[in-house]
Amino acid sequence: MAKEIPKTLYRGVVIQYENLKGFRFHGIDLVPYGEPIIDENGRKLIGDGNEFGIYMTDNQSMVYSAYGNVHGIGTPLSRDIRIGRYSDFIAIPDVGICYEINTEGVDVREPWISDVLMGHYNNGFEGSEYITDRIPSQNITVTHIQIGEDYLHEEEFIDVTDIQKAEEVTKKKLEDRKKRLEDFLKLATTLDPQKRRYLGEREKHLFRDIYGENGVKYKEENSIDLFHAAGILTQLLFTHYHNSPDNLDFQTLLYIEQLKERLAKSKAPDKIDTLLEMIQTDISANLEKKDAFVERKKVEGAPANTAMFEQKNLLFTNLFNQIATIQKKKEQIATTKLQQMHIDVIKKVEQMLQIKITPTIYLVDPNTYGGTPQLYYKTVPELVQERGQIFQQIDALYINGSLDLGTSNMMKRVIMEEYVKLEQAALEKEHTQTNQDTSSPKSK
Repeated sequence: MAKEIPKTLYRGVVIQYENLKGFRFHGIDLVPYGEPIIDENGRKLIGDGNEFGIYMTDNQSMVYSAYGNVHGIGTPLSRDIRIGRYSDFIAIPDVGICYEINTEGVDVREPWISDVLMGHYNNGFEGSEYITDRIPSQNITVTHIQIGEDYLHEEEFIDVTDIQKAEEVTKKKLEDRKKRLEDFLKLATTLDPQKRRYLGEREKHLFRDIYGENGVKYKEENSIDLFHAAGILTQLLFTHYHNSPDNLDFQTLLYIEQLKERLAKSKAPDKIDTLLEMIQTDISANLEKKDAFVERKKVEGAPANTAMFEQKNLLFTNLFNQIATIQKKKEQIATTKLQQMHIDVIKKVEQMLQIKITPTIYLVDPNTYGGTPQLYYKTVPELVQERGQIFQQIDALYINGSLDLGTSNMMKRVIMEEYVKLEQAALEKEHTQTNQDTSSPKSK
């Protein structure tokens, strides 16, 4: 008795980069790849001796773990350049795609499997395999798209809610990865083969921080967040990379990478003080090792070459001082942002209430010929009254629902700051005017 065909089956494929451009993720029927081999009995076979056709399974986990899971080396950009102890290629990753198949109206059957490959049936997973000669596009749903890991990037899963967009995003990401990998390959070709061989995990993370998706090679400097310790390290990495992109200072860059690792494991990873304490600890430890080294050489009666310690101390102190400089820059940025926010809020209040917040006003003096407007400086009481009126208008907008509580409070705070400055300036002007009046000679 023939086995009942499940209503839903699953299929997975892995696509190499060179085949991806012409590959359609949706909207076309699935057909077998290539041409069949005809055996002596007239059966259509594939190269391993199994039946020719489109293979599917009733075990979705098998598809995600095996057939649709990217695990190959990808497409090497160069066969001559290898990285690390495992001689990894710098390669564009493959893309894994998994499908859910609605079997209604599809001619599905159990495949003929060669005796030799029966041990690999369904890739060793529970469940059964099925086969067909064609699957109409309307019976196919893409459930999973995976871009594999490469030397500069972790594996990535693409949102398949909008499959047209998912296809565009996947192909765009592959092209972007290819460009970054090519940039890294240019550097790798300049490294001594022995040095390439001994590149480890820290070096890989360093190269990802330089050439990866968010690498400093492609960042705009003003996009770096300097208000957290991790951002400070990114700024240091940015500066040292761009100072000499073709001749990297590996000692400094790898120390910054080490600080990043230690910071992530610390109890206060966001605090810049944590970062400074780490460098101070390294400075102290280096000096202690230097003193111990000198003492040991003195006992041995041998000269003590402390150049290595001096070099490390210079590295540590330079980075410490650079962080201090970055902090000053950060304070300037914060001040500028605060000033701009203040200006923007004042403009918004002026526009919203149709007023002009200014220390002066033009008034017509009736004693002036022709009623020419004269510049008049508001007094402190007038400014206090004006501020109160603005507060009342803002409160009214909050009450009628035009403003939320947070916005109304923020506006009143900024208005208060602005009027404190205006009132202080008015008070100083009054004092200046009073002093001028009292010091003027009286007419006889």
